Amino acid sequence: MKSGSMDVSKASWLALGLSMTVVGATTTALAQAPAAAPAAAEAPYAPPTKRITPGEGAAKFVSNADTPRRPDGKVDLTGVWTGNPSWGAPQHDLRHPGMLESDQMLPQRASQWNKPHYKPEFWQKVRDLDFSRIDVDPSYNCSPNGVPRAGPPIRIIQTDKDVVMLYNDFIRVVPTDGRERDPTDSDQSTFYGLPLGHWEGDTLVVESIGFNDRTWLQFIGYFHTDLMKVTERFTRKGNALYYNWTVDDPDVLAEPWTTDMTVKILNPDPKFRMNEPSECDPLPGIPEVDPYNRG
Repeated sequence: MKSGSMDVSKASWLALGLSMTVVGATTTALAQAPAAAPAAAEAPYAPPTKRITPGEGAAKFVSNADTPRRPDGKVDLTGVWTGNPSWGAPQHDLRHPGMLESDQMLPQRASQWNKPHYKPEFWQKVRDLDFSRIDVDPSYNCSPNGVPRAGPPIRIIQTDKDVVMLYNDFIRVVPTDGRERDPTDSDQSTFYGLPLGHWEGDTLVVESIGFNDRTWLQFIGYFHTDLMKVTERFTRKGNALYYNWTVDDPDVLAEPWTTDMTVKILNPDPKFRMNEPSECDPLPGIPEVDPYNRG
């Protein structure tokens, strides 16, 4: 019995010694390890960068190139205007077919800086157009976008008596020879209006009347009447073309609506060719879009 007890005691002492050796080694290793680097000081709070409007962004964009002028001293708008500044916010024209959210453009509506002010009795119509079937949008039925929804032209050719504006699917000839407006223009019913231009300093001002009411101002159900008047402004500074427009439609708008400035950059490619208009495929050709969920 004594012999067995002594064997157990020896084993216990050996185990205790081994444990102390391991603990000692661990303590030595920790003592020799390099000290942990102090935590980096927390950066002071900085408020988020101020969000700027498209108009503010346009005002900040400056071209350092010389502004060309014609022999009569007027700024020459001639050129291909297809470039966009890096800050540019695209003009929302159509919903993207690949987006299938129940209201895929709601963020763009909510974040839109500049909205037209309709008379109170017409807001329900705007809402109904916006949230009804997608095929109520004229652009989904091969109808022309019209002016002003078409935006600025792709190419401009300026002469002494007129300014020719080329888009992908139509051409506008804007007289600038000082003629008076034909009184019958207001009786016309067109998608692009009947333009008449004049110069205010270095800005070409184009006033158009004689519209139909079959287009929208933008994709959000912004409708108009056939009495609408559109005033566009084109200003060239160096290799930048500044463009915006104002809509007067007192039958439905509480006040004239002036859009934010758009900037287009001169395309220097001498071999640039405008594309042939693509064949229009109406709503049934866009299977990704649910026709019952226009949002």
